[in-house]
Amino acid sequence: QFLWIGLTLKADLPALYFESGDKDKFLALVKKVYQSTDMGMILISEDMDALFSARDICADRNPLLYPVTKENVETAIPKIKEKPTPVGIRGESVEELVPLTTKLKEAGIEDVVLDPGSKNLLEAIRDQTFIRRAAIKQGFRPLGYPTIAFPCFIAENGLKEIMAASALINKFAGIIVLSNFDQYSLLPTLIQRLNIYTDPRFPMAVEEKYYEVLEPDEYSPVLVTSNWALTYFLVSSAVEATKVPAYVCVKDSEGLGVLTAWAAGKFGGDSVRAFIKKCGVADRVKHR
Repeated sequence: QFLWIGLTLKADLPALYFESGDKDKFLALVKKVYQSTDMGMILISEDMDALFSARDICADRNPLLYPVTKENVETAIPKIKEKPTPVGIRGESVEELVPLTTKLKEAGIEDVVLDPGSKNLLEAIRDQTFIRRAAIKQGFRPLGYPTIAFPCFIAENGLKEIMAASALINKFAGIIVLSNFDQYSLLPTLIQRLNIYTDPRFPMAVEEKYYEVLEPDEYSPVLVTSNWALTYFLVSSAVEATKVPAYVCVKDSEGLGVLTAWAAGKFGGDSVRAFIKKCGVADRVKHR
């Protein structure tokens, strides 16, 4: 995980893939992950017996079971209904997903995600776009579900996997499964996700108040800045680097940087003076 302007960026779910052919080994892995973390999971297995045995270990975490296909859907439906959990539907095309979602809905199973079975990045972007447009523009309900994508399966190497993930964050995957966890690859991917899914109408901001950095005392300097998150964390990081304790006073500027806030009349002498009096930092220091 990574600290980024006051936020913790990390992957959300471990995906456990049964590829060894050893069911006991797979179940032991599921149990180990279940006991070592409180996160949910994605369970991936072509072997239905292994898949549902793994589900039974972590059913209280609401794991995503993958894949349900046209070959196993009849077998899977009664087992899914025993302990309802989300399922991932995989087709060989977008069109093949439609009868599968319809069949599951008729059985009362609607907590699903869609995988159109794309074989490469071009197909993945095309299929994700078709699904999104059909659901939103045409109101086609059988495709009105979140989607899942597997750059780990369609990419040739770690770099191309991260490039595919970057494209699919934009177009339009809801869950992206990776095998490349190199920090220099994962961090930019997580930052991109943060930027795409941050509401641009509401800039990232911190609370208006004064912050104590490195345990300041009554003779420590007082710094003032705007409440744009990036500005605050740049200032506080600079204070920490100097190893000189300070009070960092953050005035509400509606998430604008200092220069922009000043130009908009939200960070001027009168308003800063009023804020300093209101926030109470003047009572903590003996200098002016």
